[in-house]
Amino acid sequence: MIIKTVGLPRMHKEKGEKRDFLPGFLKKLANYPVEVVLEEGYGSDMDYSPQEYLDTNPGARFGKMEEAFAQDLVIVLRAPDDGIDLMRDGTVLMSMLHYETRPLRISKLEEKNITGLALDSITDDNNERIVENIAGTSWNGMKIAFQELGKNLPGFHNKKRDYLTVSIIGMGAVGMHGAKAARKFGDVNLYNSMEHKKTPGVLVQFFPRSITRDKNILAGLMENTDILADASKRYDPTLPIVTNDLIGLLPEHAVILDLTADPYDFSLSPIQVKGIEGIPTGNLDQYVFYPRDEIYVELSRYISTCNRRTVVSCNAWPGITPVRCMEIYGERISPFFPVLFSKDPGKLSPESDNFSERALARSTIQYFRDHILTLQEV
Repeated sequence: MIIKTVGLPRMHKEKGEKRDFLPGFLKKLANYPVEVVLEEGYGSDMDYSPQEYLDTNPGARFGKMEEAFAQDLVIVLRAPDDGIDLMRDGTVLMSMLHYETRPLRISKLEEKNITGLALDSITDDNNERIVENIAGTSWNGMKIAFQELGKNLPGFHNKKRDYLTVSIIGMGAVGMHGAKAARKFGDVNLYNSMEHKKTPGVLVQFFPRSITRDKNILAGLMENTDILADASKRYDPTLPIVTNDLIGLLPEHAVILDLTADPYDFSLSPIQVKGIEGIPTGNLDQYVFYPRDEIYVELSRYISTCNRRTVVSCNAWPGITPVRCMEIYGERISPFFPVLFSKDPGKLSPESDNFSERALARSTIQYFRDHILTLQEV
């Protein structure tokens, strides 16, 4: 199938989710012989008018949500699990699909013979992500974590206090950006008055797998950690990295920062858990949780939540700055349009001479099954 129509539905996730692709994205689509259907209200939460979209692309029009999902190619940033039912069999979904931790989503796509193009799996020949806003994830999350630590820690602005320690699980790009953000936000001199000029800064330490697999070492490190950040990428989401008993070793003022997109799934057997056992998963409506939050009542039915600290968690951290976020994603997706609109997405080859085709091929479910899962088994 050669794509002739594109649907741009809105993200019906939570009230705080405002992100839609910008008019500039429609302008780039105008260079290709495709009709574009935008869901009614598209861009309105970011104060863009319908006319601003229509002015950039003569082949664009607005329609109902069902119509946006009924096109050859559906592009939406966050995976529309309910919207998959509205898609036609044999079409294409380009979205953040997170194959590693969403087995039910994969099954649903395969049942309808929908070609998945996972934005989070589009990688270059060195396996580096191309379509990402990692800085938006790490910096937004770390900023909120330090704000909460400032509330929890007596003497946070005191020049005689000890330095702060940020411990980051995972040494990938999210973790590295998190370290840079911690250096900035941990230096209160950068955003406070001169009376705080000599406040001690921050020590950032990483916990690679060689550390996290040794619970005795990990326990010793917890006692001196002010912010514990999970920036890991797990291939077995049924096992936590930090068990709930270890949370009890953190200082009472400590903040746990969840930078991953890993959800709970209690419908699976064994259940799917987060990297840090017993913490809530937040969203753009609520991304700060305190130890007495009601959400723990539900979680405690399935997992241990005995030990609790302030948790900062969001499944869409870049969405805190929606316009800048969508500028970035639009810029990184549009270079793939020449391949996307000239070749059958179901026949993409990771061995192609074309860089963009290879990158797109690595984002398919078939590639995930044939290469990623196979490597994990080995």
